[in-house]
Amino acid sequence: FLSRNPLPWLLAGVLVGAAIGLVTEVLFKAVHLPVQRLVRGLLAVLIVESLAVLYVLIPGYSAYLTVHPVRTPIAGTPADVGLAYEDVTLTTGDGLRLAGWYIPSENGAAVIAVHGHAGNRSHTLTHAAALADAGYGVLAFDQRAHGESEGDTFASGWESDLDVLAAVDYLQA
Repeated sequence: FLSRNPLPWLLAGVLVGAAIGLVTEVLFKAVHLPVQRLVRGLLAVLIVESLAVLYVLIPGYSAYLTVHPVRTPIAGTPADVGLAYEDVTLTTGDGLRLAGWYIPSENGAAVIAVHGHAGNRSHTLTHAAALADAGYGVLAFDQRAHGESEGDTFASGWESDLDVLAAVDYLQA
């Protein structure tokens, strides 16, 4: 049910709304309420259903996608922008393997390139090329649960420090 496709969420909202409406209609007909009270009851159900969609279903789906980002495929390598590089594997403090590229330094300094949410290391290629042209080494890697790295969930500030620390450890070694 919890998928990256919003259609199941929308269908669930419609089905729940239809069920609530049907139950409400049957209850109102069973007690022979006047039409005005029936309309008020149906409006109340519509308002409650709208609030449930706005404050439960949509935020729930958004939170799910934040913690379980869509993995986008790698779209190019440093070689595509004329850079020599090596494939590297970083190991985080909690044991996950992160996929990355290291572009060697010409001036003894290196920069860690970190992509955005639901991205991957290929999204940093433009920045990596500019830094490499200035002589810097660049370590670009896929954060946990992104690209080709291990991990099923991404908790942003909760564990991303472990990913960056693994990159720092790699550069120091």
